[in-house]
Amino acid sequence: MTSIQAVGFDIGTLNSFVCYATDQGLQTIHDDYGDRRIPTCVCFINGRRLVGMSAKMQHESARANTIWNFTPLLGRRYESLTAEEKQALPFPCRETIGGRVGIEVNYLRRVWILIPEQLLAIQLQHLRTVTEKALSGLIRSLVINVPVFYTDAQKRAVRDAAHIAGISPIRLITDTTAIATAYGFFRDGSLLPKDPPYHVAFVSIGYRSTQVAICSISKGTTRILATSYDEHLGGRDFDQVIFDYLREYLSLRYQIELECNGLAWYRLLKECEQLKIRMSASPMALPINLDGIADINTNRLTMGRGDFERLSEKLILRFRETILRCMSASGLQSTDIHAVELVGGSCRIPVLRKTAATIFRREATTTLNADEAVARGCAIHASMSSAGFEVRYRVLEPEVRRETKFPAVPSLISKELNDMRATEIHMLQQDRGQSERSLSRSQLEEYLYATKGRFEGQLKESVTPEERQFLNETESWIRVGAAERSSDLYDARLNELRIVVADVEKRHRLAKTASSTNATGEQKSLSILGIRPTKHEQIRRCVRHSISSPIPTYSTVPTVAHSLITSVPKSSQSATLRATEPVESVSFHICHHTFTQKSRTPSFLGHTNVFRAHFIQISPHFKT
Repeated sequence: MTSIQAVGFDIGTLNSFVCYATDQGLQTIHDDYGDRRIPTCVCFINGRRLVGMSAKMQHESARANTIWNFTPLLGRRYESLTAEEKQALPFPCRETIGGRVGIEVNYLRRVWILIPEQLLAIQLQHLRTVTEKALSGLIRSLVINVPVFYTDAQKRAVRDAAHIAGISPIRLITDTTAIATAYGFFRDGSLLPKDPPYHVAFVSIGYRSTQVAICSISKGTTRILATSYDEHLGGRDFDQVIFDYLREYLSLRYQIELECNGLAWYRLLKECEQLKIRMSASPMALPINLDGIADINTNRLTMGRGDFERLSEKLILRFRETILRCMSASGLQSTDIHAVELVGGSCRIPVLRKTAATIFRREATTTLNADEAVARGCAIHASMSSAGFEVRYRVLEPEVRRETKFPAVPSLISKELNDMRATEIHMLQQDRGQSERSLSRSQLEEYLYATKGRFEGQLKESVTPEERQFLNETESWIRVGAAERSSDLYDARLNELRIVVADVEKRHRLAKTASSTNATGEQKSLSILGIRPTKHEQIRRCVRHSISSPIPTYSTVPTVAHSLITSVPKSSQSATLRATEPVESVSFHICHHTFTQKSRTPSFLGHTNVFRAHFIQISPHFKT
């Protein structure tokens, strides 16, 4: 396998992206479903671990074992979680080793307590597998993003997760640094060394947090002047204000309490997210779909963009304060900013674009890919540190030590890391074994039902009752106790079935050959003697063309005469049928005549060849 020189991972709260650098530029990888968004989600179901889109699709059917929105728990103690944060978590959790947050999952017929580092390791392992599968190579240089507000303990947790996943070495860069790198690197070609610094404000609005950075871009260099953030202001908070409004409306108007129905809670939250997306694209009042949530008539329940902005006034104010803090820290005025760049999934909300444009007094643009900007910046940084690329670009950022607002968890010691690595290897082997078992079972089922169709069709006459019974037993064997069997047992059963089918096919061929031999035995005997067989229709056709008058019937062609006719009578050779006299009957005689001829081939001079000529003598009988 070849080595992939530079890869960047963007691990978001809701989705992840993978980007790699090549000589032709940057490329983003698709998952098995053809989507660039790879959900940051892990599901434990039926003895398997599902990651990404496969896990997200199981959320409604296996909500208790589907874990997502776990990245905010990295490096945090369980006691630091507020009541609101615990309620917002979509999975049960409890305190575990070192005061960390432990997540309970049912896997391999037992209860596991996993910490966020292990869940992130599963996600990283999946991203690496998708990358190596798509590019048929191994990762050599990897850069992973972290939010700008991450503390040293949280960054250490990300490194521990990479160690558990068996990925090393890695580099960590902040989201704002990755975005500034992606913008400045592609802007660098239009700048000259003597040009004054180009000031750009970057506003990243993700699912969970908002990050702002003001940078100074010059030829070959990007310098980050200031950053600010609000780690509890993102797309989920705008979803929550719609959710709270609808939950209160249903409670007061229809006395529906969603706290008692976890599935309805989740569906309403997803409907609020979709409603937010639709209102961002349309200014009209849009209907709210509550199918499967409440059994009521909601045809008149609508919400418009103006209603949404009124519900989000407090969030918009916090967004404005975050930008102003960054402006104050940079020491620049709004007139000094040359461009405003928005990134992140929630940057499409019109009121946020309008607020940023009002503060900086210029239109906010989306030159970069709003979803993939962080992953692209990580891939560029990976190429800077890779020996396979020569990138003459640098990014300067101030050293800022973040004061943690909650007690940091103790570092994982080597023994704990090794134990978690061993657990991950064990789970990975179980996943591969389950995949191999599923593949072997699918191959056996496919061959079984194809054979069943052949036994009822072309091979029906050659199948014995014992073989049919073995086929039925194999079908029952597949259905009962499939979870406990290994792939080797399925492969062995498949080989046994193939042997049975081979025996049936052999008997079928022999029976077909014997039938064909019996049907053409006489013709084959004549062919050995040098006689070309003639059918009755061919003989009648020859006689019909030889006689001018019509012949009503003919007698059956007799068998070959036993007497040898050594000569042909002259009368038979020169006989001419008279068309005016009706023919009463016609007799057929198969005759042969033997004669010798010396060979003219040089290698067989002096040899005498014996030939036997065969012909049909026709004797018409006229009425007297």
